[in-house]
Formats: sequence, C-alpha cells, structure tokens
Amino acid sequence: MKLAYRNDIDGLRAIAVLSVVFFHSGIDLFSGGYVGVDIFFVISGFLITSIIYREVQENNFSIARFYERRIRRIFPALFAVILFSLVFGLVFYAPEDLEKIAKSVRYTVIFFSNYLFARKTGYFDTGAEYEPLLHMWSLAVEEQYYIIFPIILLLMAKFVKQKLVLLLGVIFILSFIFSVTSVENDSHRAFFVTEGRVWELLIGSFIALNVFPSVKNKVVNNVCSIVGLILILSSIFLFTKETLFPGLSALLPTLGAAFIIYSGIEDSSDLIVNKLLSSKAMVFVGVISYSLYMWHWPLIVFAKHLLIRPMFLHETVLLLVLMGMVSFLSWKYIEQPFRKNGLFTERKKLFKVTISVMVGVFLLCLVIKATDGVAVRDTNYVDVEWEKWGDCNDYSEVNTVGGEGCELGMLGEAPSFMLWGDSHARAIAPGVNLSAEKFKKSGVISTINGCAPLLGVESKQIEECFSFNNRVMNYIESNPSLKVIILAARWAANVEGQGYGMEFLEPVKLKDTLIKGSGANSKDNELVVTRALKRTVEKLISLDRKVVLMSQVPEVGHDVESIAFIAEKTKRNVNELIAPKLESYLDRNHRVINLFRELSTKAVILEPYLLLCDKTVCEVAKEKKLLYKDDDHLSSYGARLVADVFDPVFQSKSNKANR
Repeated sequence: MKLAYRNDIDGLRAIAVLSVVFFHSGIDLFSGGYVGVDIFFVISGFLITSIIYREVQENNFSIARFYERRIRRIFPALFAVILFSLVFGLVFYAPEDLEKIAKSVRYTVIFFSNYLFARKTGYFDTGAEYEPLLHMWSLAVEEQYYIIFPIILLLMAKFVKQKLVLLLGVIFILSFIFSVTSVENDSHRAFFVTEGRVWELLIGSFIALNVFPSVKNKVVNNVCSIVGLILILSSIFLFTKETLFPGLSALLPTLGAAFIIYSGIEDSSDLIVNKLLSSKAMVFVGVISYSLYMWHWPLIVFAKHLLIRPMFLHETVLLLVLMGMVSFLSWKYIEQPFRKNGLFTERKKLFKVTISVMVGVFLLCLVIKATDGVAVRDTNYVDVEWEKWGDCNDYSEVNTVGGEGCELGMLGEAPSFMLWGDSHARAIAPGVNLSAEKFKKSGVISTINGCAPLLGVESKQIEECFSFNNRVMNYIESNPSLKVIILAARWAANVEGQGYGMEFLEPVKLKDTLIKGSGANSKDNELVVTRALKRTVEKLISLDRKVVLMSQVPEVGHDVESIAFIAEKTKRNVNELIAPKLESYLDRNHRVINLFRELSTKAVILEPYLLLCDKTVCEVAKEKKLLYKDDDHLSSYGARLVADVFDPVFQSKSNKANR
C-alpha cells in the first residue's frame, strides 16, 4: 500500500482535537469529547505503521531517521509548552504548587507522565483541573508506542514476517482484556497506562498492514464511513464523565475512526463523509491540531487558576479564540521551521540538542524540587508550627499514642487530657496547646490523617484506622490520669462521604465492623458515623472520662495558601475571592450538628466556627495572616485564634465525665 496524503485524515484530526478542546472548555454538548484522544490513537497507529512498514518492505527503514521525524514533529511545541508552564508557574503558583508542576514536567520530558497521573488522580476528578500538563499523558502513551513498536515491526518483518499479524493480534487481545477488566477495579490505571491503550493504536496498525482487504465498492465505502462518523459523534455527544471508560465503551470512537480511515484507502475523494472532512476549514484545524492539543489545556488551567472561579460564557469564547491564535502561531513559527528541516539540519546535532534540552529541563525541575518550589518567593506563609505537630501525625505506634514530642500544654506533668482524631485534630493542636498552657494542664495528641476517632470503624482508604483507634482506646484505659478526651475530626467529609468545593478527595467509605452488612458505599456513612461516635462516647464515659466533641471548622473548597499567593500577585483580597458563606457551612454540616445535638447531654460540644465566622462569612485571612493551611485545615495562626474555645474545658475544676 502506497501511503499518500489524505485530506480526510486531517479532517478526522480536526474532529478529534475540537471534541477534546470543547469538552475541556466545559461545553456541555461535548460531554464525551474526551474520546478525541482515542481517535488520535487510531490515526497515529495507522500513519506510523504505514510509514514504517512501507520502508521496511523497501529495505529503506532507518530507526535514526524515524526518531528524527518524531523529534521534529513532537519536541518543538512540547518544549515551548513546558517552558511556558514553568515560567507561568514561577510567577503565579505558590511554591508547593510549582513543585507539582515541576514533577509533571520531569515525567513529561521522559515520556512517563501517564504512569505518574495513574497514581495521582483520575482524568475526571476535580484535582485534574489543577494539572496543566495532564494532557501529556496521551503523548507519553504514543511515544512509548513509538519507541517499542518500530523495533518489533522491524524484527518481525525481517525474520518471521508471517507471524507479524498473529503477534500483534495477541498483543491487541491482551491489551483490550486489560482495559475491559481494569476499568471497573482501577479506573485511573485503566485510563492512563499504555498497556490499556495499545489496542487502540493497533486498530490503526491493522488497517495499515492490510489485515482487512480493501473494498473498491463505492456504496460499501460510503456506508462504512457514515457508520464510522455516527459512532464517533455518538460517543462525543452521548458519553459523559460517568461513562465507564475506556473498556468496551472505547470501541465506539476507535472503530468509528477505523471505519473512516479504512473506507478511504482506495479513494476517498467521492465519499460523502470524506468530502466533509476534506473541507478547507476542517483540514486547517487538522493541520494545527497538534499545537492546538498541546496549548489548549495549559491555557484553560491557567485561566481558571487566575480567575479562581468558573469561566463565564464570554470568557470561554475569548479563551477559545486565544487558543486558536496561539496554536496557529505555534504551528507556523515553532512546528514548521523544525519539520521542514530549516533548523538543525544535521541529524546528530538535532539529537544532541534534543537530549541536552531534555536533560536541562529535567535538572531545572530537580532544582525547583530542591528549593521547595523556589520557596524564597513566598516568605509570608511559612508555618513552622504546622510541621511540628505533623511529626505526631504518622502511623508509628510510638508517635500516634502519646510519644515523646507530642505533649500538649504544660510539660513535665502527667497528662490529664488527650486530643484524639484525624488531621483536623493535628491542625487544632496549637490552639489546644495555648489554652492548656494558660490553665497549666498537660496532655498528649494522637492523630492519623483521615482517621476519625470512631471505634469499630474501618476505612476503605486507610487500613490503619481500625487498629489505630483501638490502640488509642487501650492507651486511654491504661492511663487513668487522662480525665479529658477531646475528639476532633473532619466530621462532614466522613458523614457526606466526599470532599468540598474544588478539593479533590477520594470518596470516603466507612464500614462498621460491629454491624453486619454495614458500609457497602459512602451512602451508609451517616449511619456508620452516628453509631460509632455514640459507641466511642459511651465507652469513654464508662471509663469515667470527660468527653469533648469539637465541631468541624468551615471548609473553604480552595487551597487557601495557593489562592493567597495569586491574590497577592494580582492585588486582590483573598477573603473576597474564596471566604465561604456561613450558610454554606451550616448546610454542609447540618447532619453533624444534629448528631452533636443528640450527644450534648453526654459530651461537651465546642464550636470554633463561631470565632471564625460573622453572621454571613467565615474569613480565611485576618490582618494579612492566613487562618488556613490548605482548603480545610486551620493554620497554626488560625488554631491559636480560636484557642479560647477550649478554655471552658481546662478551667473546669471537675474531671468527672458528663452524665
């Protein structure tokens, strides 16, 4: 098969890239626009295999020449986007966030970012909206394919030519099975990793290898291309974020792309669909599709980062226009000079420069990591005390149960109270410490991230919770001097089973080990928390302990340190940007408030939100100091600000448990 330029394939590229761009831009009509990447995979598999196989048959294939073409095609725009992202991050991202960008860049330049994102976040998760290089996962898949596939094709074509299709067929089946079976059990991995995507590229490869004999009947080819377009459009407009994907669902866009490519092998000029795809507008978008794909996502992420809110319609339109302009300029002045061999005409020099840039970018990212995201840029929000209490917040038995360095209040005395809970207990520690010192009380802190102080409860996310809470209770039983037990946790997240606002939090799923059939999903959480908290309070009361329940502080829904950094750079007020409404706090916590009201006859209820909120708003900063460390934890300054809420606990002369 002689490979000739096909306008319709550029048109197919246009459908692929526009569907992705419109989906990422939040245009509801394109609810399944993410399938554009799958269309790209089929196109890439077809074109790359066609080029390699033709050259192999002509005994003219060169690995060096192949990689030279890939470098000229891929690297110029890639490095431009990376450089832009790092510079933008350096100016507008807080140190911790810049570190995350730099980490993504490190994995991107070695074409391994898909495995990084498979560990970090789901493609449709809220957290993905903050990853400016998330879209590089698909480039990593293709590059990994380009590294391995030419070698396999070359060896097989030379030595066992008749087995080539059989081997690729086996790989296809294994990859497809992996995709189908893993999409339910590990959706992140199924979406990102190469082994679950190879089958899509191989669909294009099979067409290029003439596995399916070409058909010269115009009617058949017309029907084939129309069916292909229907499959593609159906997936773009009917799929949603909730669609189980890839797996079996990915067959629609990939087979659709395959039908269109296959139908035009003999002659696509007279086919209805192919004529539509070959229009000047579609071909133009297809020609700049790589640059458009490279630039669109960082521009969307950075625009949202600066706005700190969803975009209005007119802003989305303006951003789409900007994407088009930037992509055209990138294609004309970055892509084209390299692809036409106008720059670095010598192959060896091109390889040396490419490797040097890759190494240089990688080392620059290591410098960013070593300097904690160039932390010198952000001296206003260093919270040393936060780190101190963090040392008590791990999984070791010593530190999590009254270990050395984890004492609260007056030192050198037998502890009379314990602060027990999850990371919210750790966050409030400076306030507890300040109040305890005032009244010369001594105590200890016992915390683990994500583990509310609930006896008999297992967390699907954190296996240590069950044993940790049992260990803490045993410690309390064996230390009768602990007369007061303060329970603190992110109660709302445990009851509701989910995070808040723009925060990414995996669904919280709790199981009550003492109730058969409990905890099948997060919808059971309210009942699990209710039973377990009552059980925990009653157990402590039976041990003659005074129980104190601390209500949850308001959640912000944005990372306060990050937004404060942007606000400072853009001369805006952080409270005006993200301070949550009191009404939102009460609505989010209404189930917890009702539960605490039930327990108010048995435990002392503390409500620090009363010191953080006025009648309408809960501030996140006061006197240019941040009250929060992130989106839901108080900073040490914020914790000390509400320290007075603990005074009634420590000034009480009675250590008797509430009856």
